[in-house]
Amino acid sequence: MKKVIKVMLTCFVLLSTASIHAATITGSFGVGGAYSATGGAGSDMSDVTAIDFSAAGVVPNITSSGLFATTIINGSITGSGGSLDLSSAVPPGGIDLIIDIGGWTFNLDTFSIDKQDAGELWLSGSGMVSGNGYTPTQANWSFSAVSRTNYGMTVTAVPVPAAVWLFGTG
Repeated sequence: MKKVIKVMLTCFVLLSTASIHAATITGSFGVGGAYSATGGAGSDMSDVTAIDFSAAGVVPNITSSGLFATTIINGSITGSGGSLDLSSAVPPGGIDLIIDIGGWTFNLDTFSIDKQDAGELWLSGSGMVSGNGYTPTQANWSFSAVSRTNYGMTVTAVPVPAAVWLFGTG
């Protein structure tokens, strides 16, 4: 009986320690700025075939909440991004570094075109946000643009509920 109690206490300590080091990410952040659009001509958004975030970098107007708010400070962060081909599926393994900012990275796994017409381009998707010592966490992503030069995007972490986390550790 003493062995069972000792094993249970050891497991409890290990699980407690694991949850401290394996904390999931909470909150969201938004980035707005310049990008370059490929495809078509003029100001028409209906024929955009690719978007490139790396060409212009990140505008220092970033909003953040949750864990992101402790590391992303408005007006003092620069970052880099990747490009996204709208005419093809995301390759296996996702698209690395759609966002790399304040010690956080976001890799896009899936996306869909929600609206694309002459005046607007709206995309949404999901992927993994990671960084700053936290466990990579599933996140939702949205992108919107009303011109071929300026955009806004948001990444919102979708942490696993505690009950699912505990179930998985049993």
